[in-house]
Amino acid sequence: PGRALLLRPEQEAAFLRLVATRTDWTLETLRHAWQGSSESGGALLSKSALQEHLRRLKVTYKKKRAR
Repeated sequence: PGRALLLRPEQEAAFLRLVATRTDWTLETLRHAWQGSSESGGALLSKSALQEHLRRLKVTYKKKRAR
């Protein structure tokens, strides 16, 4: 049913901790922070995959960079 998720279930808790540390990050910043984390295994999620995970986990995020 549907596509396979790019975050494994054991990675979701670490991902949520990362998101909770900086709620003002943009998607681009969050993508690179996740890639640099030890839990990611160096994987860089696409923006659409990241948005899907955030939506599924019911997490809001900053849409644009501040000017």
